[in-house]
Amino acid sequence: MERTPIVDTNTPGASANRKGAPGTRSMKQLSSLRTKPSSLGSRRADSRVYILAMCACVLLLYFTIDGAVRDLVSTKAMELHNASILFEICAVSICMLVPGVGVRCYRACVSRSGSSKEDGQNITLRKSEPLESPLAKIKKVPCLAQWNQAISAAVRAGEQDKAERLLLQIGEHGMQPDTVSYNSIIHAYAKQGDIERAEQWLGRMRDNSIAPNIISYNILMDACAKADMAESAELWLGKMFEDGITPNEVSYATVIHARAKRGDTREAQQWLQKMMDAGVEPNIVSYNSLIYACGRRGDIKSAERWVTEVEAKGLTARVTTYTAMVDACAKMGDVQRAEKWMERMIAAAIDPNVVSFSAMIDSCAKAGNLARAKYLHSRMLENGIQPNPHSFSAVINACAKAGDVASATEYLEQMEGAGVPADVGVQQRA
Repeated sequence: MERTPIVDTNTPGASANRKGAPGTRSMKQLSSLRTKPSSLGSRRADSRVYILAMCACVLLLYFTIDGAVRDLVSTKAMELHNASILFEICAVSICMLVPGVGVRCYRACVSRSGSSKEDGQNITLRKSEPLESPLAKIKKVPCLAQWNQAISAAVRAGEQDKAERLLLQIGEHGMQPDTVSYNSIIHAYAKQGDIERAEQWLGRMRDNSIAPNIISYNILMDACAKADMAESAELWLGKMFEDGITPNEVSYATVIHARAKRGDTREAQQWLQKMMDAGVEPNIVSYNSLIYACGRRGDIKSAERWVTEVEAKGLTARVTTYTAMVDACAKMGDVQRAEKWMERMIAAAIDPNVVSFSAMIDSCAKAGNLARAKYLHSRMLENGIQPNPHSFSAVINACAKAGDVASATEYLEQMEGAGVPADVGVQQRA
């Protein structure tokens, strides 16, 4: 290939050669060519094509995952959160892989103007609005777990009607309420003592082919026990067996408590035996119910026997365990026996509560031991325990029996000063 001769214009005859030689170029012309881009238009076109290609990829990715997410919403709503996270990760990854152009492409996709202008060799996008998260474009539908959380929150707030509406809305969004959803509604009415309404919701649960679980039955049984409906609690335990659900220690403890609460010690002991026969180990709650039931009937020996069995099984006795024994002795007016159980409680590193002290003071009042009742009341205050109406009533009763009007009046003033409401017994003695 022939090279074009280079002519120096500063040398003699350069002008002639410049004008006369058609194939020659001057040094200034070559310098001008070096400073002027030879393919500026081509580079601009390449940049535009590259940006458009990246935009097309982002849009394709968006619409693909958007459709997948919408399918998940209708079929498997629980995976919506994961699909949304995947979408964000993909979008962010594109911008990170191509730092400069990726951000421009993303802005070009979300910008409402999206137009560009040429300024020399640079292509500058018009200032766009703040970047919008891709998730904002997806219609967010709460998953079933979120629905259940909302129902539970409504139940805690005492808004049963709202909880029911939320449960019905789950079906409107193409999802099926589960056991947790129905248990929340059942618990709401059971907590209010509306056992009939709670039972209706369990029936509706069955009608919608949602099988109740052990929690469903335990909720209803507990409500029956609190309402002093021992027979109904036992009925629901029987239905649990019919459904092939094995009762747990809570189930048995509930029916034992229901019977013990009414003083039916024989039936309570029978259920304890059935519990052990079924291979379910009784817990401390079951034994406490039996101890309490024996105490109510004045059967201190049976109560002590159950405490001995608790210790033999290695179960940890609670303050309620010893308090039940103190109360049992107090009802019989056996102060020495009650104090023995109080000391045994302290020796076990269990602090007596207001119920424990109230039972002790009551035992002293029944025995006519005013000095001991006053001492226990003072000791309760020293331990930082706020007396309740029953403890004030017990010590005032002790003063009344001893004919100590001045002390009774003093305790009554303390009661009013502490803001403790007087019960009927205190008002009568006052």
